Amino acid sequence: KEMLEMEKIKREKLISKIVCVALAFILWLFVSYQENPSMTKTVRNVPVVISGEQALKEKGFSVYETNVTSVDVSVNGKRSTLARLNNRTLTAVINVSSIKESGTHTLPATVSAAVNSNATYYVKGKDIKVVIEPIKSAMYKIEADILSPTDTSIILKSYELSKEKVKVSAPQSIIDDIATIRTEQFAPEKGTKDYTAKLIAYSKNGKALEGVQFEPSEVKVSYTFHSVKTVPVVLS
Repeated sequence: KEMLEMEKIKREKLISKIVCVALAFILWLFVSYQENPSMTKTVRNVPVVISGEQALKEKGFSVYETNVTSVDVSVNGKRSTLARLNNRTLTAVINVSSIKESGTHTLPATVSAAVNSNATYYVKGKDIKVVIEPIKSAMYKIEADILSPTDTSIILKSYELSKEKVKVSAPQSIIDDIATIRTEQFAPEKGTKDYTAKLIAYSKNGKALEGVQFEPSEVKVSYTFHSVKTVPVVLS
């Protein structure tokens, strides 16, 4: 009988411990989710976005490059808020509208959220360096980049561009690196007589350049065909 009593006491103690652990876990869940405590987390690879470029261009300058394209951001806020913040809902904005001269400028980044949040942000590391250059313009001859027609019954006879030259505007370093201006690649089709092609600037090493503005931004390529005739070959 004493043994049974001891076993009963042990079971009751075990049950009490289990109940205590369960209550502690429930209390932790309540504090974590119902009370929604403040926390801090790091969001990595937040993209850097430039604002104020139009105001900068009106002064005759343009952004040539930045030393980083993304940053890590420390965020402090409620648990429910932090769950919605990541490198797709956050951007690190640098404003260049106040810059008045070319050169390398160090600017702070302001974090912007695409979702409603009541959080504080701190961009880790140094401020962002931005290289500003004067906008230069030059005239370039346009080269058509035409592939062979996909229809093998025709061959390209001739073509004509609606514009022979284009005005190109870009930061000084990009202007200095331009080797050719070509239309986008296209293959003419038998049923059409012209194609509206976008323009692309290529560097001296053959790479397509970004940050280039064209006037006009596209040209019309008019073309004519020769029909390909086949004749039987008779071997004597």
